[in-house]
Amino acid sequence: MCDKSKTIVCRALQFAKKQHEQTALEWTSNVTGIGTRSISDYEQKINIDLVPISVEDGTIAFKLPPCSSAPKSSFKDRVIESISDEGMRFIERAIDDVHLSGKPVTLKKLLDTLSPDLLSGSALTVKKLSIILHHMRYTYRQINNRPVLFENDPVINLRKKYTERIRQLRADGYQIFYLDETWIFQGMSHKRDWQNHYTPLEKKMKRLSSGPAAPPDHGKRAIVVHTVGRDGLVEGALKIMLGQRKDGDYHHEMNAQVFEEYIENLIPLLKAKGDKVALVMDNASYHSRCLERIPTMADKKDVIRNFLHRYGVEFEEAPKRTLISLVKELVRGKEKDFRRGAVDEMCKNNGIRLLRLPPYHANFNPIEFVWGWVKNEVRKIARMNDSIAAMKQHTKDFMDGIPLAHIEKFFDHVINEENALEAFDNFNIDDLDHEEIE
Repeated sequence: MCDKSKTIVCRALQFAKKQHEQTALEWTSNVTGIGTRSISDYEQKINIDLVPISVEDGTIAFKLPPCSSAPKSSFKDRVIESISDEGMRFIERAIDDVHLSGKPVTLKKLLDTLSPDLLSGSALTVKKLSIILHHMRYTYRQINNRPVLFENDPVINLRKKYTERIRQLRADGYQIFYLDETWIFQGMSHKRDWQNHYTPLEKKMKRLSSGPAAPPDHGKRAIVVHTVGRDGLVEGALKIMLGQRKDGDYHHEMNAQVFEEYIENLIPLLKAKGDKVALVMDNASYHSRCLERIPTMADKKDVIRNFLHRYGVEFEEAPKRTLISLVKELVRGKEKDFRRGAVDEMCKNNGIRLLRLPPYHANFNPIEFVWGWVKNEVRKIARMNDSIAAMKQHTKDFMDGIPLAHIEKFFDHVINEENALEAFDNFNIDDLDHEEIE
């Protein structure tokens, strides 16, 4: 539609607003046959303050913009313009119903559930539905949704406390560092390559090799530990240890003693960064060893007796159940004092604030993105016959060479993740008007 026609439509809308108030947009749409979204778009872009050019019989005539051919819209644009907001909302509900049923959404099945008259002026097809879904910010991708983040109240409450604390530390000028562990393994080479679809016979006749071999997913492994701040990976904080397991689960290789030694070496590196330093880590068991373990019925009586003696509790020889009741009485209301973490105390004694990530929130740790970048770069140059020593050197080289701009982007991404989930946590659906929900 040319500017002249758009101007006439906007003038009609202006007149309708004076006469119809709330229904002006719908009235103009019904009269002109143009969708309400298009009219709203015209209203924002077209200047309707026209210059009067003549007066005839008391009627003022205005100078309209020249009538020129409107640029032809693409098929995609025409499809998008042909569906109303209500139609898109209907599609959203249809997709959500399929998700709730536990079945996969396909374009063909989705099309069968929708009215063929959902579009204005043409029938809905698979191709048009695909265009509309992309316009609605839907994409067909690997499922990575974790309902526990949005439906588990204890997890949500821990996340709220964490985001509140991390924001306060940033506001108070703390430098925040994050640590984590990952693994590398021997022969960790590239997973994707350009490959032909020739049969074995065709390859042989063409004197071609059989092609690249798939990299192994097991073998000698090394555990990598590092710490990152917004100004880069902490110099001297990289530790790479050769593991013994071949299943990739480094959590069974690490233990509290090894991790606490790492923290002991890390502390002076962090203290050298300044007075206001905070360290963030997850809740892996070896991160959380307690200095004192409260005995239970599963412990031997000697363990329970020694615990009571250590805290000056006098008792006579009695059955284990009686001794455990004395333990419970001793620790009641003071469980946190008895369950002081070894790493927590190390950080506290050195003036370092320690934060634990909420469960299931690795996306709040920028070093996870460092691991992804480094492993991707290693796979580009590593070969299947590279030794674990070569893999360690590749890893160290890329750790040393990761651009600071990448790390800054990882930190920004984490803050965006926090903001997105904080918005979810703070939003109350009851605050919405019924019309907005519909």
